[in-house]
Amino acid sequence: MQQLIKLKQQEEKKLTKLGQQRHEAANRLQHSQQQTAQLSAMLQQYQQTSDKNLHPLLLQNNTSLQQSLRPMVQQMVRKNGLLAQEQQRIDDLWRHQLQHRQRLNWLVQQRQKQRLRDTERREQQQLDDLAQRARIND
Repeated sequence: MQQLIKLKQQEEKKLTKLGQQRHEAANRLQHSQQQTAQLSAMLQQYQQTSDKNLHPLLLQNNTSLQQSLRPMVQQMVRKNGLLAQEQQRIDDLWRHQLQHRQRLNWLVQQRQKQRLRDTERREQQQLDDLAQRARIND
């Protein structure tokens, strides 16, 4: 039983560690998505201003910035996809670990119940033996 309790504690530590990793992965993904949204907004803003009658140098600068931002947005979109996959992988590990911990909790409870039943059965048997001895002695 002690080994089972020790295993349960180890599994709880693993679950806690995976929970932290899960939280960190979600934060990384959210931060990356925010950066992507900001870059996309900048790109959209430059695309909208390119339609106006601008000075040729400003128009050239605007076009240059658009050309610089497009690959950055594409790279961030790919990065978001990879981060989402990593978050999903960690989330799956966390769920698996949670299920494992719950199974261990169930097993510990079952063992405790069995011990209690065994103790009650022994006590009842002792009481029955004492009652039977008392009848014999009477």
